[in-house]
Amino acid sequence: MASSYVINGYAKTQGLVQVEELGCIETPIVLTNTLNVGKVHDAVVSYMIDECKKDDINITSVNPVVGEVNDAVLNDIQDRFMGYNELKKAINSAKDDFEEGSVGAGAGTLCCGVKGGIGSSSRLILIDGKFYTIGVLVQTNYGGINDLVIDGKKVGEELKDNLEKMPDNKGSIMMVVATDLPVSERQLKRIIKRCEVGLVRTGSTIADGSGDVVIGFTTANRLGSVDGHIRSYEAITEDRLNNIFKQVADATEEAILNSLSMAKSTSYKGKTRYSLTDLYLKDYIKNKNYKKYIENFPVCNQYPMYPTGCESVALYALLKYYNVDVTIDKIIDILDKCENPHYEGDVMYGGDPEEGFLGDPRRVDGYGVYEKPIERVANKFKPGIKNISGSEFSDILKIIDAGYPVQIWASINCLTPKMADYTWTDRKTNKTIGWKQPFHSMVLIGYSDTEVVVSDPYVGSIRNYNRAKFEEVYNFMGKRALYYDSK
Repeated sequence: MASSYVINGYAKTQGLVQVEELGCIETPIVLTNTLNVGKVHDAVVSYMIDECKKDDINITSVNPVVGEVNDAVLNDIQDRFMGYNELKKAINSAKDDFEEGSVGAGAGTLCCGVKGGIGSSSRLILIDGKFYTIGVLVQTNYGGINDLVIDGKKVGEELKDNLEKMPDNKGSIMMVVATDLPVSERQLKRIIKRCEVGLVRTGSTIADGSGDVVIGFTTANRLGSVDGHIRSYEAITEDRLNNIFKQVADATEEAILNSLSMAKSTSYKGKTRYSLTDLYLKDYIKNKNYKKYIENFPVCNQYPMYPTGCESVALYALLKYYNVDVTIDKIIDILDKCENPHYEGDVMYGGDPEEGFLGDPRRVDGYGVYEKPIERVANKFKPGIKNISGSEFSDILKIIDAGYPVQIWASINCLTPKMADYTWTDRKTNKTIGWKQPFHSMVLIGYSDTEVVVSDPYVGSIRNYNRAKFEEVYNFMGKRALYYDSK
């Protein structure tokens, strides 16, 4: 199933009339520039004919979906060289881990006065114990430098004096939303409309001369042939949509910013359009006034494979920093496990997190594990890890000063933790176990007077938290920490 949403129609996109009428797509979605739309449309037709011949299908009609932006500022747009061979190359090179920034249909784009390009982002949605993915890919080519906003800050105002004045109302953005959520075409349209929220957060005013178009599809409901004349499909309940709306808005904003941060300064006809990195981001660390920041530390996401495995994923990132050949699955496989807390009649039994992981890190109903079992696993892959649990936070920061990342036990999103309103009994020792929540582990890699910097497996990114709050959480969670004192 598919849908589309035209925020502002100054665009030459092809194929959306049928998408709107039938609620489905028949071809790959292809992005190009304005004057190549027709040639790419023709190339998609040829590609589909060839593909259908392989399956002995006689194709007599097809609806190519082609999006575009105008990249004439950094490209000879009249040199219309796109065709079948270029399309095939693009399709054959498609992969999960792809380049972003000044690549493909983003090679010649501009966005908010700086170099634009291709950007992507995704979010995981948990519904009834199952994770679904929603991803956003953008081709950014809109706005003027005065418009640019990053994290609510009018960054464009800081940069405008360093850039040549560009028309503020020229350009476009293509947004493609892909998901495996079981949704109807109507629900999908409601979801993709929220891309506009993320777009506006970056400073777009949906200008008169901007073609702002969203195309969305789900792989969950495919409209192939059926036996009989009744078609059925699954769809989530409407009460699940609010969280999805928020996630797609956030992913759109992040995809746009990724397109800018990954783009490279580009010159054409003697003029250079500078990247956001060259103008702003390269000085970001310096401008944050960090007392210490450990660079090039890996970021790893625990979702969707290890929804409660933050400790194992944080250890994996720490080991990868030291170039240890290891996988998260290897860590989890040898990690000691204990009984998951559960009721037997009126009595709750469970294991001891000091001895092993409570449950299974690969399951959403797992609990967690303290530092000693993680220490044992770490030593099997790289001997010499130091258990410094009980250390004051000021001493942890001294270790950061020395250039050593520290795995810390804290809370999800640095939220204020509390004791759960239940306890359980370890049947091996008859010990009563309490649990602090929301339980989490991450790796501390830097700090300033007011913030700490962590590699956070909960989101798979580098995050900043209030330093005083983080110390408070660290203390409450038992002052648990591990590190290697080697480089």
